[in-house]
Amino acid sequence: MTNERYQNLSESREEFAAMCAVLDALTAEEKGRRAASIRAMPYPTFLQTDYWRIIRAYVLSMRAYKCFRCGSQIRIELHHTSYVHHGTEHEHLEDLELACGACHRFVHAVDLMAKGKLLKHPEEQEADKKVRYRARMQEVWRSERFTNADY
Repeated sequence: MTNERYQNLSESREEFAAMCAVLDALTAEEKGRRAASIRAMPYPTFLQTDYWRIIRAYVLSMRAYKCFRCGSQIRIELHHTSYVHHGTEHEHLEDLELACGACHRFVHAVDLMAKGKLLKHPEEQEADKKVRYRARMQEVWRSERFTNADY
């Protein structure tokens, strides 16, 4: 680990501990309202919050910026293994894994396949879309050609 990584680890631990202290001081009712407001947010908005930024930095530094599947340290993302504790991630870090971009896409594809929502690999789905689009455009072109020929 470089000195910069040690500094980041130290800073992220301090920031995470400070955030947890503030959240632990809330009453149960306040904690519930806060978690509910986080769950009500659109996910892209949630990813921009200071709450998520602090958790992300802490988990990245604690797990040495390594993908849980392949060990890569390139393009690391934080993956929710479950959304059961969404809004209280700081209390359930076991629900978060580090994954490189490729492994993260793979994990989500496997989840969709298991639910029956994805029958093909994402790249195959994209190729099928292109084939369907070309076929549709050829039909439109043919129908316009015959329509214009009638004039």
